[in-house]
Amino acid sequence: MGTKQLAPSDQVGLSFPLPDGAREREVTPVDLGAASGAELVLQEAWTLPDGGWAEVGCVTAAAHLWVPGLEGAVLAGASAMVRDRAGLSVLTPGAVEPVAGHFEQSFRGTGGSTEGGTVGRHVLGFVDDGQGVLLCTLVCAAPEPAASCEPMATELTVHGQLEPPPPPGVVAATLAFVAASPRTAATLAGLVLLLAALVIVVRRPRPAW
Repeated sequence: MGTKQLAPSDQVGLSFPLPDGAREREVTPVDLGAASGAELVLQEAWTLPDGGWAEVGCVTAAAHLWVPGLEGAVLAGASAMVRDRAGLSVLTPGAVEPVAGHFEQSFRGTGGSTEGGTVGRHVLGFVDDGQGVLLCTLVCAAPEPAASCEPMATELTVHGQLEPPPPPGVVAATLAFVAASPRTAATLAGLVLLLAALVIVVRRPRPAW
């Protein structure tokens, strides 16, 4: 098993084990045309030698309306998208974990096209001096016992420096502005939904033959 390295930004890299014999497969890029300011920065997928598949995707968006505690809502939306698009009967997320200034969350699912196990991990942090949100998701599914997937999710490693959330002064100013403007409050609610919807999640794998 080798190590796959990806670079979703100039300052951040991801690495994880990738089984020998894994083959890249074509992906259909997510259409971000209706999401002003959001950008798909990475999306790659592989067919695994045991009949499984894996996919990684990352998206960035502006962080100027971020408030403490929003990470839970964003990652819950990401997990819901994984469950729906993968056709899983059950998806169980783990705890949201603060890790070196960013957030990570593992998840596990059953059902779907492989009729086996699905595992994965979200990584959520900030770049560009806290002005941008970077959200990456790794998803892997394989026939039981899904041995090829476990290391990919558990050993996913962030390299470089994901930054902490915007400083309290920026957040406080934003909250004050939201309190004074119902329209801006609606924009904040829309941002939560946008970030959740823009997570790059798994698509059903195409046959390898």
